[in-house]
Amino acid sequence: MDKLLCVLPIGKDNAIHQAELGQKLGVSPAAAKRMVRTARREGMEILSGSEGYWLPKDDSEKKDFVKLMRKQALSRLVSSKPIKRALNETKGQLSLANMEA
Repeated sequence: MDKLLCVLPIGKDNAIHQAELGQKLGVSPAAAKRMVRTARREGMEILSGSEGYWLPKDDSEKKDFVKLMRKQALSRLVSSKPIKRALNETKGQLSLANMEA
């Protein structure tokens, strides 16, 4: 993970995309993404957005990142509700159909 810290730029304005990060690390873009995920779980403060990946230059960038992640998580939960509801309705319908057979 030390290499990851060495290649990640500081500040959102200097962010690098996944493909470039992979190149700098000598791994595929997917492997770079996994490395970032692992490093975050180990406590490294790696930020990301449409700009790419970067290390925070200040608390303002950290706050913006947390706000964005919370917003995305909530959006995904809200989007999954109708599908979950439909699954539950389908389960009930299947149960009734099985009882009639």
